[in-house]
Amino acid sequence: MSDLAIQEKLSDVRTRVKSDDRVSISEFARSKDWMSKLAKNDFIEVQDRGKRIAWVISEEGMDGMIEYIDSLEERIEMLSVQAIFAAREDRKDWKTGAELQTAALAYFRANKDSLGKVLEDGE
Repeated sequence: MSDLAIQEKLSDVRTRVKSDDRVSISEFARSKDWMSKLAKNDFIEVQDRGKRIAWVISEEGMDGMIEYIDSLEERIEMLSVQAIFAAREDRKDWKTGAELQTAALAYFRANKDSLGKVLEDGE
């Protein structure tokens, strides 16, 4: 998903969440009028004595939220990989395959005490 598409989706979700589609808890329990609001907006704020206590989200709204979260996670992953490569752009000794495995094992052996402490203490 492009940056522009992500921004448009974010704006759409924000607009719908911040809309005036609210329902009191008593109205929610007494009638089904809230269903038309949910069908129109995908999100409804449920209030009790003027305070928000919950959100009701439609199936389509939840699917949209999951899709949106997935696209954000993909974007974060892409930016993280870019940051790693940018931080290591001057590096000349890239290793792969068996050479990488040997170097990694040697590093782990050389730093066994420090790494073991991290695993034990969670630090």
